[in-house]
Amino acid sequence: MRSHRGLNVARASGRRLLTGQPTATGDRAGATAVIVVTALVIVGLAAAALVKTVGLQRHVVQAESSRLQAEWLATSGAQRAALSLQAKSEYAGEVWDVSAEELGRAHGARVEIKVSPDPEAANRRRVVIHVELSPGSEPEARITREVRVSVGEPQK
Repeated sequence: MRSHRGLNVARASGRRLLTGQPTATGDRAGATAVIVVTALVIVGLAAAALVKTVGLQRHVVQAESSRLQAEWLATSGAQRAALSLQAKSEYAGEVWDVSAEELGRAHGARVEIKVSPDPEAANRRRVVIHVELSPGSEPEARITREVRVSVGEPQK
């Protein structure tokens, strides 16, 4: 009796017959195949998890970059309002569109500056700055800041 593809082979009147009984060599080959396939599945799952983690970290870094850019634009908007109020006390605000080229990004930003009287002091103005970075695209960053700006004669 010889082995053929993991099965016992018997000869009967010049013909080979498969007896259907697996040999020890066939059992080992099957077990090895299962182990190899299992290892490949585990490696594939680990690779998929790594790719997903890298993608999520990339998104987090982009979102943080956008948030910091929006913070700087809000600070610039406050300075712009202060300079405009210094030049003209009737300044009521503006919409400042910042191009993508100026930001060095794929999309631009919009900075809305609104000026209103400060109810607590006649010589101050309440300035609200709303920044929307990358309107209509991902990742977006939106922030609103409020500052008080003195106008007119300095207090003595």
